[in-house]
Amino acid sequence: KKIVEINTILNNELKWAGELQKKIIEIDLPESDKISFNIDYQALPQLKCGGDYYDIFKFSDDEFLVLLGDVTGHGLKSAFITMILKAVVYHDYIKNNQKIFDISDFFYWLNSRLNFELQRIPEIFVAFAGIHINLKEMKLYYCNAGLPGLYIKRMDKIISKKLEGMLLGIEPDQRYGKEVIDIMTGDRIIFFTDGLNEIGTSHDDSFLDEVFL
Repeated sequence: KKIVEINTILNNELKWAGELQKKIIEIDLPESDKISFNIDYQALPQLKCGGDYYDIFKFSDDEFLVLLGDVTGHGLKSAFITMILKAVVYHDYIKNNQKIFDISDFFYWLNSRLNFELQRIPEIFVAFAGIHINLKEMKLYYCNAGLPGLYIKRMDKIISKKLEGMLLGIEPDQRYGKEVIDIMTGDRIIFFTDGLNEIGTSHDDSFLDEVFL
């Protein structure tokens, strides 16, 4: 009986934590007549919360920043780190650097910050990716730290970009390069955490082309 009671309490706590995390990471999608955004987020049902993070910031009518993160592991520990990301990314950096934003500099800052925040928490790292979209230049600036690649659906063709980068939270002085990608009207830009890769049966990502098409 005691075990059943404890399990009930733990399940209720996990459910509450999952609901809290969902509320914290939920965002209002930016309104624009030039670009639209779609998000699909699903936590593992048995754990009720997890380590996924996402954000979209509108700098101007022509500039947007899309961020995606995945904390190692699952459950409460990972969910707690996503809340740290939510707390620091905008208030400690984005808010003060929109006019001079450089995605490589941002990744360097975020990695240094996470190395500081996570120094007492062993074996927690963050896979992270970001795209800074500039519609005036019709370019996007892409930076990646351990997430799967970026995909662009252009007409009936899939273009993939496989920029590599070290996970955040490992080396405090790690620098991150950026790739500059030309975009066109009608492009669909797709990026995601590794949960999508894991649904495939092949040993590579080739099945994703068919999924996206």
